[in-house]
Amino acid sequence: MIIGPCNQYSIIQDQEKRSTGYTTDQSTDDIISDDMINNTWYRVISRNGDEIATHPPGVFHCGTLNPIWLNGSLPDGNEENVTREACLQTVDGICEEKIAVEIVNCSEGFHVYRLQNTTANSAYCF
Repeated sequence: MIIGPCNQYSIIQDQEKRSTGYTTDQSTDDIISDDMINNTWYRVISRNGDEIATHPPGVFHCGTLNPIWLNGSLPDGNEENVTREACLQTVDGICEEKIAVEIVNCSEGFHVYRLQNTTANSAYCF
């Protein structure tokens, strides 16, 4: 068996709160922050969906203050490793910071993402 990102990855945590439909309550929620995330491959398994958001979800969504979304489309077919641009959304704009995210469309029917660590109080949306 060949070891690669489609069979060697970590599972991302707080999946349900990372949904674009989840509105963060600053007074009661623990804010998700991906500032300590490792530069490694991640997969999301969630009943709310397992793909990174491809539209700006709005600030205070996805369990964080400043959500990160993919500014473009997910790879289709069995594209090799692709790099796409993700955006950090803040109260000042929908793409205040650009982040490179590597994505692989695995033949088993899911995507894996090589995520970069982020600024505090920001997290990837799925």
